[in-house]
Amino acid sequence: METTLSQDQNLRRVGVEVLYAMGGSLFLSLCAQISVHLPFTPVAFTMHVFGVLMLAATLGARRSMYAIVTYLAQAAMGLPVCGLGIGGLHHLLGPAGGFFLAFVPAAGAVGFSLQHPKCQNNWQRFGVLMLGSAIILAGGWAWLCVWVGPAAAWGFGVAPFVAFDVVKSLMALAALPCARKVAAWL
Repeated sequence: METTLSQDQNLRRVGVEVLYAMGGSLFLSLCAQISVHLPFTPVAFTMHVFGVLMLAATLGARRSMYAIVTYLAQAAMGLPVCGLGIGGLHHLLGPAGGFFLAFVPAAGAVGFSLQHPKCQNNWQRFGVLMLGSAIILAGGWAWLCVWVGPAAAWGFGVAPFVAFDVVKSLMALAALPCARKVAAWL
C-alpha cells in the first residue's frame, strides 16, 4: 500500500512539473508574438526577455528552466511558438540562436538570485533582472559573432536592444509583486 501511495505521489509531482513547464512555455510563446522585425538587423525585437524574466521570478530557477527548455523543444520541432508564429530548428540555429540558447542560463541566474534572502530591495531586484538581460544579450552577441563578426554583432545584435532590455527589466520589476502573488498561489 505504501509503495502504491509513493508511486501515486511521484506521478502527481511529475504531472505538476509538466504542467508548470507547459504553462511557462505557453506564456513565453505569447510573449514572443509581440515581435517587430527591424530592417537593419537579423534579430527581431520581441518580448521574449520579459517572458524569461517573469518566468524566472514566478517559477524560480528550476521550473523556469524546464519551461524554457520545453519552449525551445517546441520551437525546434517546428511548432509556431517563436515571434510571428514561426518555428523550426533552422530558426533556433540562425542568427538569433544565441539569444534563444541564453534564455536557460538567464532564467537560472534570475530565478536563483531572486529567491536569495538578501535580494530584498528593488535596486537589487532590478540588478538581478538586468543580469538576466545581460546574459541573454551576451549569448546572442557570441552566437551572432560567428555570423557577422564581433563589431557587427555588437552593432546589429546588442546595441539597438540595450535600452529596450532596460525597459523590459523595469516592466518585470513592476510586475514582480503580482508575480510573487501568482507564485504563492501556485
